[in-house]
Parts: sequence; structure tokens; C-alpha cells
Amino acid sequence: MAVPIYTAHNAADTMEELLKGLGLPVKFKLVSKLLLTRECVCAVRDAKEKIIELGGVQKIFGAATLQILFSGPQRSMAEKYCTLDESLTEKEARKKIFLTHTERAQRYGRSQKHIILDKTKIGKWNNKYKDFGVYEFIQEAFDGRTDASQLQTDFYMGFVSIAMILARKGKVETFICGADQARVFMAYEIHALMFNDDITHINGVPAERFRKIYYSGDKDAVYKTYRKIAAAEAALSRSRMKTESKRKRMWAKKDYRAQRKFYWEERKEKILEAKRGDFIGAVRGVLSKKSKIAASLI
Repeated sequence: MAVPIYTAHNAADTMEELLKGLGLPVKFKLVSKLLLTRECVCAVRDAKEKIIELGGVQKIFGAATLQILFSGPQRSMAEKYCTLDESLTEKEARKKIFLTHTERAQRYGRSQKHIILDKTKIGKWNNKYKDFGVYEFIQEAFDGRTDASQLQTDFYMGFVSIAMILARKGKVETFICGADQARVFMAYEIHALMFNDDITHINGVPAERFRKIYYSGDKDAVYKTYRKIAAAEAALSRSRMKTESKRKRMWAKKDYRAQRKFYWEERKEKILEAKRGDFIGAVRGVLSKKSKIAASLI
């Protein structure tokens, strides 16, 4: 059984070191105490050197094309809505089954007008790293994909994606409705999007509108920013349904149906999570009160 070996390198300091090595803003600071494994540190440092070898962030990521960021939906949603049920007829399946955001982004990424990380030189290098891919290399110490290994692979992808975002100018589009709140977009990418003032629009909306929420000081500012970006994403797909192209209209409708479903499913899950938290908090309060009463009687 493989056992991961953790280093003394934490995510926040390592990210700062990597970005500085690429000539990117070191003021961009993560708040994370995650300790990185030996394999993760090796992979991210190799990725930094590869980016430099390929000509730097501007040469790899600075093309004047529209960037797409994608994440999710959450695993539970993907299993429920993006997995084929063999009991369904082909016609029923076409109505029910949605594409994941990865599949949707890859479809857009085939266009010369869009750029996704996977299609860049560093994205292709990721898939060939150490002959079998960076994910497999990092996960090997965990005997495959686990919750713990996912934190490590997310850090790796977070670094490469942040480098891409900080090098970008202009417009960005997303496919993140229903994204897992602990994965790459929420843990890394959204902060880089808000930090980079050269990004002017997100999903067709001036980025400053999202930054106003993000920097508001509200304790839920990051989540509220994410929700606004997700709503703008669905609205953008809805606007694309007005095209005269039958094929583009069909895909826009499929995108909108999926995004709307994922958007509201994530919201319902968040509300349930809050209610569970309130219930547990109330129980703890009652137990604490009873403990104090009991203590006073001794």
C-alpha cells in the first residue's frame, strides 16, 4: 500500500514562490495551510520550468482569444444528470442527459475563437508528464483518486490556471454552474479573476460588478460572487438561443437547460447545508447550556 510523503511546503507559500518565478504578481496570496506531497511539489516546480522553457506565460496564455474556465458540476449532480441510465430509451436519454462542464468547454475549445487550458502547450504537457500524466503521478502515492489526493491535484491545476488567468486580458467566459465549492474554481481561479484588473468582462458582464461584491467585506462575498458569475453564465447561454443558426441554437438551449438545473441544484444543496449547520449549532447550544446548569449544581 502506497503512503504519501508530505513535505514542509504549504500551498500559500509555494504558490507565491511559483508565481514569482514566472514574473507574476506576488501580491496575489492564497490563504491555505495545505501541506503538499513530495510528488505535488515536484510536479508544480516542473510545470513552472516548462512554462519558462515554452516562452513564458504571455506566449502560452496571452493569445487574443476568449478564455473559458470550467469546473464541475459536483460529483453528485454529474452522476444524477450526466450519466446514461441504461433503462432509458435513446430519445429519453437525449432529453435528460446533460454534458459535464468539461465536455462543454472542450466543445467550445475546438473553436479558434476560444482558449481552454487543456488545449495549450502546457495543458498537453500535463497529459504526458512522466509518461502517464500529472494526475496519475500525484495520485500514485494515494493508490489512486481519493479526497486527499484531490487536494494535491487541485493545487497543481490551481497553479497552472492562476498563471493563465493572471496573464490574460479582456474577456473570460465560464462553465461553473453547480461547481463543487471546494474544487479549483472556488479555491483558486475566482480569486485570480478578481485580482487581475486586466480582465474586463466575465460572461458578458463588466468584471467590476463582480469585484464590487468580492471586495465588499461580506463574510459570504466569495460565494455570492460565484453565484453572480454563474447566473451571468446561464444568461449568456440564453442570449445565444436567439441566433439564426439552428445548430448553435440547439447547443445554446442544451447549455442553458444544464446550467439552470445545476445552478438551482447547487443552491438547494447550499440551503440544506445551512439548515443542517443551524440544527447542529442549536443542539450544541442546548448541550452547552445543560452542561453549565449541571456544573452549577455540583
